[in-house]
Amino acid sequence: APESLKNRSALELIVEEDRPSLLASIRKCIEEGEARSEVRVLNARGGSTLYQFSGVTLKDEGGNIAGIVGTGRDITDRKRAEEALRDSEDRYRDLVEHSRELICTHDLGGRILSVNPWAAKVLGYAPEELLRTNFREILAPKVRQGFEAYLDEIRKNGAAQGLLLVRTRAGEDRILEYNNTLRTDGVTEPIVRGMAHDITERKRAEDGLRKNRNMLAHIIDSIPQSVFWKDRDSVYLGCNMVFARQAGIGNPDEIAGKNDFDLPWSKEESEAYRADDREVMENNRPKLHIIETQHRADGSRVWLDTTKVPLMDLAGRVYGVLGVYEDVTERKRAEESLTRLGMAVEQAVEAIVITDTEGRIEYVNPAFERITGYPREEANGRNIRILKCGKHDESFYRSMWETISRGEVWKGRLTNRRKDGTLYEEETTISPVRDASGRIVNYVSGKRDITRELMLQNQVQVSQRMESVGTLAGGVAHDFNNILTVILGCAEMLAERFPATDPSYPSIEEIRQSANRAAGLTRQLLAFSRKQILQPKVIDINSIVSEMDKMLRRLIGEDIHIVTLLEDGLWKVKTDPGQIEQVMMNLAVNARDAMPGGGKLTIETSNVVLSEEYSQRRHPVIPGPYVMLAVSDTGEGMDEDTASKIFEPFFTTKEAGKGTGLGLSTVYGIVRQSGGLIWVYSELGKGSTFKVYLPRTEEQGEVPDNTDPAVENLRGENTILLVEDDGSIRKLAAEVLEMYGYTVLPAVDGEEALQLAGAQEGEISLLLTDLVMPRMGGRELYDRIRQPRPDIKVLYMSGYTDDAIVHQGVLDQGTAFLQKPYSPISLARRVKEVLDAR
Repeated sequence: APESLKNRSALELIVEEDRPSLLASIRKCIEEGEARSEVRVLNARGGSTLYQFSGVTLKDEGGNIAGIVGTGRDITDRKRAEEALRDSEDRYRDLVEHSRELICTHDLGGRILSVNPWAAKVLGYAPEELLRTNFREILAPKVRQGFEAYLDEIRKNGAAQGLLLVRTRAGEDRILEYNNTLRTDGVTEPIVRGMAHDITERKRAEDGLRKNRNMLAHIIDSIPQSVFWKDRDSVYLGCNMVFARQAGIGNPDEIAGKNDFDLPWSKEESEAYRADDREVMENNRPKLHIIETQHRADGSRVWLDTTKVPLMDLAGRVYGVLGVYEDVTERKRAEESLTRLGMAVEQAVEAIVITDTEGRIEYVNPAFERITGYPREEANGRNIRILKCGKHDESFYRSMWETISRGEVWKGRLTNRRKDGTLYEEETTISPVRDASGRIVNYVSGKRDITRELMLQNQVQVSQRMESVGTLAGGVAHDFNNILTVILGCAEMLAERFPATDPSYPSIEEIRQSANRAAGLTRQLLAFSRKQILQPKVIDINSIVSEMDKMLRRLIGEDIHIVTLLEDGLWKVKTDPGQIEQVMMNLAVNARDAMPGGGKLTIETSNVVLSEEYSQRRHPVIPGPYVMLAVSDTGEGMDEDTASKIFEPFFTTKEAGKGTGLGLSTVYGIVRQSGGLIWVYSELGKGSTFKVYLPRTEEQGEVPDNTDPAVENLRGENTILLVEDDGSIRKLAAEVLEMYGYTVLPAVDGEEALQLAGAQEGEISLLLTDLVMPRMGGRELYDRIRQPRPDIKVLYMSGYTDDAIVHQGVLDQGTAFLQKPYSPISLARRVKEVLDAR
């Protein structure tokens, strides 16, 4: 309150720090008559207020200073405003002085009124130089004519902004981005305040970026693959021309804002693409794969080689996906074709070898490994010469290399050596492989192993040759048997008529013995030609070997040691036991003759099962169970050429006059007609082994009849119809039968026989007929004659087998047969057996 201030010291109302200032003002006022000061006055609220005091001295009548009259004004707000203004001006000055912007003022005539240091530096002038310069002079010459338009814009709009091209003192053009305003209030003359930013580098960067973008766009459009990019929602941001064409879009710009469901893909494919996008962005790693899809505007199926990578900003955040895919349909088809070709080469039965031009192996297929025994890893890198066997001379190989080196294809047959040392035959085709320039870089060989094929060809040739000889031999034997039948019959009938003391008897006996020897030869020929008739039984080969053991030891001689190795539990076979005895006899005699100085003869039996693999190597073998009979000797042995001919008739290695050459051919014929096989294994100086394989039978053998035979009575009173086209045999047979009491009706052929049978009123008990006759065979005759005479019996005669009563050399069950040549007694005995049989 005012009354509370009376008589108080003014210093008590002043902030302590300002009290010295107040005292100094009082002293000045006393000394000079007036003074001013600014002090902070305390108030009742504990704060202070800034006052400006003005004081003058108060004098009395005598002129002495009586006191001071002071007035005060609250200047707190003004002081604050002044300080703020001062701070603002300092900051503005600091901003202008240190700004990286170009700041200047000029009048409406273009005279520069002020510039900041940065503007001077950018333009390359000292500040004071610019203050004497017109703004037009710092513009690039090519834009100076536009300065008046700029000033007009300032006057009209009070502001202007845009780009300026200025020329520095060094002659360099710089681009400034400016924003200027016109100030007219508070100034005596309008001035233009301007602020500009040097964007030269940015502009250059933008121009470069624009060029790069244009170049990048051109490059992307030039890429033959489809390129596209999407945002995080799988919305397309852009693509190249290839993608646009495949998507059925004319302009790549039209892709922006679309997704896969807007394009001509199927729903399933669009969903798969979106899933791929999410996988790439979520895992933040590329994805590469080849897919089959309907990805053409025409809907055709194609193969795409696709790569997708995440798009990231500078902060490493994924904001989309970039995709590149290529239509690799043709490449895929080519690869599939190559794959199929590769599989074909890998699975080919022929060996395929690729070498370089020096013959070093670069590739072999599995067939090569199988044929040669060389594993692929061992063969690769080695020279093809590892297969050389030494059978071909150097000129042979030189000619081959000269051919392929000229770029020509070489074809031929080679003998090569496997890894295990065995030799094999192959047909080879070697073709050069050229590169794009036509230079030969490789050779590819196709090799076919023909070892087995040649072996089979040889076996077939031997078989065909033997079949041909056998056919000839069978025909000769048939005709010869007819002649021998007459000779034997006549000789025996003469022997019956002449006593042994008669001078002619020895000659008759010599005729008979010679005819028997000739008959033996014809039997051998029939055996080889497989035209003799077998009467098979279920037998045990071991029993036959055991029964013949003593006889063989007497036949072979003491200087040869015989060893028998018979397997227990030997399987049974079904064959003619007499024929098997002949086989053993012939093989044993052949072995004896191969050991003139003595040695060892081994007879062995065993059960064997011939495999499919064995049958492929041997022709014509049917896989299955067999009984093996082997006869081995330690004799001279044979070379390969001799062994290949050993079963041919009349082939012999013995001296002239010591062999007929029919022994082994007879063995061959018997074994083959019995359904078996025979092979010979022999080497010079190491002996020979003959192995006979007879098929196993599951049939049970017949129980032998051990009853004593009845006393032979060959006479009869029956009527016999005799049919024989050979007049001599017909006459002889009729004479023999009539001698034994039979009534004979002789006929030259089937037609005459039918006429005789039709004219005969009484019984005809037996039809005795030749099997093979002109116009009508014996079997057909019997079928026709028994229709009116169902009780008539039949006895067939022949010099060799006929399909009418024989199948595969085996006589039909229940069929009576008489083999030519026959003797009168054998004819009478066989007729009696047939007539007496039930």
